[in-house]
Amino acid sequence: MAQKNLKITPFARFFVFLIFFTPLAYVGASYYNGQNGIQNIKNLIGLGESESQGQVINESASKKSDDVSEEFINGKIDRLKDEIKQLEEKNNELHLETKSLKEELNASQLETQAVKDQLKAIKDAIGG
Repeated sequence: MAQKNLKITPFARFFVFLIFFTPLAYVGASYYNGQNGIQNIKNLIGLGESESQGQVINESASKKSDDVSEEFINGKIDRLKDEIKQLEEKNNELHLETKSLKEELNASQLETQAVKDQLKAIKDAIGG
């Protein structure tokens, strides 16, 4: 018996890959977002629990997420306040450093001008 060589096109390979990968990616993304991905799929195809039970679960989860999100927000506010304080301190330090560098620059410019005046006086005295 002669066997046929069945070849599959690259698009068909891609399509088969997507058939397996897409549900896995959806479940992973759902878990990442704090949801039950498998239950979401069951609800989508109609195999899930009744709507009222799902709403009760979602309401309790939302209350927990409100508490967590409030704690998260308060923590983030505290961190941002600390960061603002640190940045203001650094800004003040840099402002003082800039001021001292400007004073040094002015002193250097005055010294350079004095040296130029002395050099000009020496050239005039020599006659050149």
